[in-house]
Amino acid sequence: MYLCKADSPVYFLNQNGSDKWVNPLDIGNERELYPLDFIPNTLSIVPLYKTDFLSWGDEKFYADNRGGIHIFISLSEKKVDHPDMFAIYADDLVYKDNANL
Repeated sequence: MYLCKADSPVYFLNQNGSDKWVNPLDIGNERELYPLDFIPNTLSIVPLYKTDFLSWGDEKFYADNRGGIHIFISLSEKKVDHPDMFAIYADDLVYKDNANL
């Protein structure tokens, strides 16, 4: 299970045809960690890749000093006309297998 640390921004990578834009969302700080893939709520994510540099639309993410940036795709049941993708810096993520929860 992927967890995001408190006060971490999640960058939603939107695309409509050739137009690309980023919507940042601050995850909040009510808890120490927030699950990103939570099966009971039908939210499931798949990691696509990790990179040190991401360019999406007009946004540039330089991540070599933060352990990289992870790009995910959501397999939620939400109906969207484009892939539901997002990015999070590696130093804002924690991974735990189900045995350690």
